[in-house]
Amino acid sequence: MKLYWKILLLALLPLLLALGLGFFRLELIVRFQRSGREAADELKMALLNSRFKAYREDRSRNAAVLAGANDAVRAVQNSDTGFLVPWGELFLDPLRYSLIFFTDGDGIVLARAHDPYRFGDDLSGHPAVAAALKGRRSVGLFELDGEPALLETRPVMLYGEIQVGTVGIGAPLTKELLAHFSEGTGLGIEVEIEGFPPISMEECCGNTERKSVALFPSVSEESLKFRRIEAVFTEDELGADLRYFQRNLVLTMLLLSVTLLSGLFLLLRRYLRPFSLLVEDVTLLSGNQEDFFELRKRLAHNYLDTSHEVSVIAHSLSRLMERIQETITLLEWTSRTDPLTRISNRLHLDSMLEEEMKASAKTGSPLSVLIFDLDHFKMVNDDFGHQAGDNVLRRTAEILKSLVPVGFVGRWGGEEFLAVLPGAGEEEATEFGERIREAVESEPFPIGRRVTISAGVAEMIPGDTPGSLVGRADKGLYEAKETGRNRVVLRKA
Repeated sequence: MKLYWKILLLALLPLLLALGLGFFRLELIVRFQRSGREAADELKMALLNSRFKAYREDRSRNAAVLAGANDAVRAVQNSDTGFLVPWGELFLDPLRYSLIFFTDGDGIVLARAHDPYRFGDDLSGHPAVAAALKGRRSVGLFELDGEPALLETRPVMLYGEIQVGTVGIGAPLTKELLAHFSEGTGLGIEVEIEGFPPISMEECCGNTERKSVALFPSVSEESLKFRRIEAVFTEDELGADLRYFQRNLVLTMLLLSVTLLSGLFLLLRRYLRPFSLLVEDVTLLSGNQEDFFELRKRLAHNYLDTSHEVSVIAHSLSRLMERIQETITLLEWTSRTDPLTRISNRLHLDSMLEEEMKASAKTGSPLSVLIFDLDHFKMVNDDFGHQAGDNVLRRTAEILKSLVPVGFVGRWGGEEFLAVLPGAGEEEATEFGERIREAVESEPFPIGRRVTISAGVAEMIPGDTPGSLVGRADKGLYEAKETGRNRVVLRKA
């Protein structure tokens, strides 16, 4: 075999190697992006479930207040519609709690806060009201006024023993309500209930993926049955662009190889050394990003003559690897960062907390967690708008980030934040929580109103899991809320 054929074959091998390594590296990027998308989708679903859970808990609290106030109980006993209508209107929300009604002990409607001039009809046969008339709390999806509604009913008790009527609170299950729950998640929701047409958000269209979810757990057996509840995920545009780029890269590399090899036979002497250098440089490619950085430096340094074809290839590869590095960095940052507050998201917190608990169990050093929740945050959104609420969340995150080591604080969900304190016992963690509380209380938020924060503290004990440790801190937070807010409560095991 002649020498130029041998050299031609030797030149062909590095080109094939470059193509294979480039394709393999790009395939890793595609897989990494896909796993990041799946993690982001899981986070969106966790946020959606958290919102539904918060809605159910808030509705239950409102129902308890509606049914438990002494004046309201007396008004139900005396059929005082003039009191019950304005009392119920205090809890009305155009979207979330647009149905509030009271009945007497026989199921006859005394007042509807959402429809003041409609009363006197008999709801004793309604499943939710019938259950409340028997002294049971009823929660679920029920038909009311010809449409499905998320409803909770409770008995109204005089002296805690004598039932004088019932109260119901809820809202029709509409596409507007579904859109409210999924706002900011990028998800759509589709619901189909037996006996009713499907309920779907308007944006649930185009190239989408659907997953069955359980967002409306029913407590009462009498509630309506769901045929399906699906979360709708929009098309992964970045993944599609990467796959498109992957195909084009293969075709481009193949065409480039054919072109170079066809011209190499005639111009071998002139291009022998530049191609030898290019082969050496390209072989730096591996699975490590450090090799990408080193290769880009060498490509920029060794091929300064832009009129040379090899230089054009080298600079193109350098720009291509720069874009790939930017994409990897963006995906890594997105997968572990909350986009609003720019601190760790819940997924990253879960991973970090598990690692710190393992390290604490191994070394015997203390570990504490604090869960914070802004007080009356809904009032901030209602009075000043969601943009002002977002600014409050961002500023609170900045305060936490300034006092907590980087990576050990994040947004747990909604207006809740979680801080992990390795090496801190319960006393030190409680003192730290007080510093956070005082810092937030003294912060001049640009809304013209003082903002306060409540916190629950828990220290890790042997046998703890991330769920049990955070659960104790959450109980401490609940106690702080119940005992007046703007305080830090330590929850012992």
